[in-house]
Amino acid sequence: MSNTPTQGPPRNTSGWGIVIVLGVIVCAALFAWHRFAGDDDQVGGRGAGPASGDAAAEAFADELAVIQNTVAEALEKDEPDLIHDKARRFVDRFPKKPAARNVFAQVLLAEQQFERAYEQLKVSLELDPRQPNVHLLAGTIAYQCEDLDQAERHYKDATSLDRRNVDNHLHLAKLYMKQGKMDRARITLVAALNVDSSSHEAHAMLADLYARQNKLTLAITQISKAIEMTPTDERPRMIVYVRTLSKMLRRDNQFDQALQVLDGIEGDYRHDPGVVEGIAVCYMMLSRPADAVGAYEEAVAANPVGWELVAGAARWQHKTGNAARARHHLATLKRLKPDAGAISELESALAGGD
Repeated sequence: MSNTPTQGPPRNTSGWGIVIVLGVIVCAALFAWHRFAGDDDQVGGRGAGPASGDAAAEAFADELAVIQNTVAEALEKDEPDLIHDKARRFVDRFPKKPAARNVFAQVLLAEQQFERAYEQLKVSLELDPRQPNVHLLAGTIAYQCEDLDQAERHYKDATSLDRRNVDNHLHLAKLYMKQGKMDRARITLVAALNVDSSSHEAHAMLADLYARQNKLTLAITQISKAIEMTPTDERPRMIVYVRTLSKMLRRDNQFDQALQVLDGIEGDYRHDPGVVEGIAVCYMMLSRPADAVGAYEEAVAANPVGWELVAGAARWQHKTGNAARARHHLATLKRLKPDAGAISELESALAGGD
């Protein structure tokens, strides 16, 4: 891999598909470390010390448990540097243990040293290729580094080793979509739904796929299923799906339905900038500009320090011909967010009178 990222992993550009976050995957796939602790074929490996057989396995398991806890505490405090040297020495003592490599990889990931973490995972997989979670994580790092061929190999291995894990199918499908292999992506997502028909992520990704192919009826059906399947405690994700459904309905010229979907959002989420913008667009498409502006004014009244809402209100007031009100909001925006990019755009628009 040639590219070393300096920031976190990329998010799905659709805004609501699978979000690949390395830290989350690390926590979700703590590599089933206890399985490695009892691998008899590695107990006497180089660096294992004088112990042998069951005694060596037990000694390694004890040390592994200790360093796992230490790593967990350090990462919880967001201080991976405090455990880096200890994890590296652990690998030096147990170089033939996949679990040791995985521990160090976790620390390197927390430090955003993606290339080095990937190298540790590669060695771990050479020592024991039967680690679906590690393949999944290695594939995710390769994906982040734009090494899509390597990512595909890892994701395929993870899927073949653990076909009942929906995440394996979802990551592979996301990769296929990035590569433009839509037929393979669709087949993979169908396989994911065969494993778990209630996977809202799979339904959402399938909706994205159909939308890209301009199959809006199918896309609307799938995103509606995603909304239906999303647990109530994942409301932020559900709101994103609802916004996506509204956008798809607008693309299908169903403007009343698109507005109705957003009107059903209650509480603080109703004044989310993305939701308010969607409502305003629906009103404009229904030739109701006053209501479009009203949606923003209502949101600003509810959250007067929300600079994105203030910027939107200024933009829509200008768009509907109320320059004085637009300038009022612009002045507020300058106080709330002096470095907002919208300021220069609004100033230029208002100065030009367009």
